[in-house]
Amino acid sequence: MSDGTMNDLGNRPPPRIQTLSEIVTCMVQAGADQKVRVGEILARVGRRSYGPVLLVPSILVVSPLSAIPGFSTLCGLCIALVAGQLLIGRRSPWFPAFVTDRGIDRDRFRRAGRWLGKVAKHVDRLIGPRLEILTTGACAKAAAAVCLLMAAVIPFLELVPMASSTIGAVVAVYGLALTARDGYLMIAAAVMTGAAGAFIASLLM
Repeated sequence: MSDGTMNDLGNRPPPRIQTLSEIVTCMVQAGADQKVRVGEILARVGRRSYGPVLLVPSILVVSPLSAIPGFSTLCGLCIALVAGQLLIGRRSPWFPAFVTDRGIDRDRFRRAGRWLGKVAKHVDRLIGPRLEILTTGACAKAAAAVCLLMAAVIPFLELVPMASSTIGAVVAVYGLALTARDGYLMIAAAVMTGAAGAFIASLLM
């Protein structure tokens, strides 16, 4: 258990992560116990790069783990914390101990990791550094603001089939765009945001 109320994501130098496959690999290697703590997963991908840390909870929402009651809400909270800190310009993300100490069954986590790994191999063929100006500065903060708003609605959509996963997918594209410095992917995420907004509106009508 953690001994403080707030935790930076580890003290080790962050790995040089640029692809979704690398992130998934780091995630499944986290921890050594039967329960994998959220803090161990986040620390494993590195604490100084917002893109990978934003990606972790968003792709977990998309994974089969989202079927666990309350799991999507926990991931939504993580997304909101990361996006909020990116928005205000904090150098590295931190999380409350009650978030980092939450555990996930290792066997279930590994099964989700295998599923994500298959998806990641296909995604990585399509991304790379392009139009990098769209992934930095004001553009990155605009993406963070959108992700923060989308994270806020996840708890309300958890009981609607596929709804929270749809939001998670959009946030994941933003996170991947920031990680790979892919401006085209940032544009795609903006388009997906509009589609997701229309989807949410249809659910509420």
